[in-house]
Amino acid sequence: MEKGSEIERYVVALEAYKAQAEALAKDLEVVRANIENLMLAKLTLQNCAKAGENNDILIPIGGAAYVRGGLRDTKTAIVSIGSGVFVEESVEDCVKRLDKRIEALKEAEKSVQEKIRALQKEAERVSAKIEEVYRSAGGQ
Repeated sequence: MEKGSEIERYVVALEAYKAQAEALAKDLEVVRANIENLMLAKLTLQNCAKAGENNDILIPIGGAAYVRGGLRDTKTAIVSIGSGVFVEESVEDCVKRLDKRIEALKEAEKSVQEKIRALQKEAERVSAKIEEVYRSAGGQ
């Protein structure tokens, strides 16, 4: 095999590994944002339960804007169970459900991190191979 085409093949592979790692890094950001969102929801549920009924709170309505509101029921909450389906459960059960989702996302986070590390390792191996082939071809 000609050294130039061999190097070219390795460069293409290296670029593909880098592109895959970048895509996984974006996925990792999404997973981390979801974990943060669920942890905030859990904390909010717990704080509302502690606040008790008939206490005023600020309710976020988006765009960094809030309205004043009151808590009528601090014993139950409505939570998604997937596919656009919501159920009313005790705050304690909602917190448990959120904990399960957080744990599942943390596992996904670990998996993505491992894939990124494997791609980085493979990219390093290919980079070394490119250098080796270049040197053996008489390059500097």
